[in-house]
Amino acid sequence: MTSCLSSRRGASGFTLLELLVAIGLLAVVAVMSWRGLDEILRTHDSLARAEGNLDELQRVFQRLEQDALRARDARTLENRLQLSDGTDLVEYQFDNGALIRQVPGVERGGVRFEGELAAMGIEVWQDRFGWTDGSRSTDGTPAGRVAATGVRLTLTLRNGDTASRVFLLGSGI
Repeated sequence: MTSCLSSRRGASGFTLLELLVAIGLLAVVAVMSWRGLDEILRTHDSLARAEGNLDELQRVFQRLEQDALRARDARTLENRLQLSDGTDLVEYQFDNGALIRQVPGVERGGVRFEGELAAMGIEVWQDRFGWTDGSRSTDGTPAGRVAATGVRLTLTLRNGDTASRVFLLGSGI
């Protein structure tokens, strides 16, 4: 009987307690790894969404710049910006979180920005009055009698970020 016990003590292997400790440590490492991977995936999705919004916003600004270069005057009415080259009119309107480009008499289309947009601010530059909302000058005189030479568009996203850009009118004519 003594020989049987001594041969077991010399055998190599792990005890049940050692195996349970090892499995517990692996479980903790797996949970920590899963949380880290999950955070990386969430960040990736968030960055991809932000990049898509930025690309779309850049297209809106490029289209607005093209319209502004052809325009000779700009007017604002509530949440709308109207650019006119003397014969054609292009209108940008903020409606239910979307910025829509519309040519009167033509179906809506061209540019439609719906990426997390919360608000739009429009100001026009008039040489005599400076930046105004386009309906009245700073001294209260109707600003519609003075042609605008620039437009400042400020878009506010739902997360609080703002994008603002100034466009000169008519410099492409």
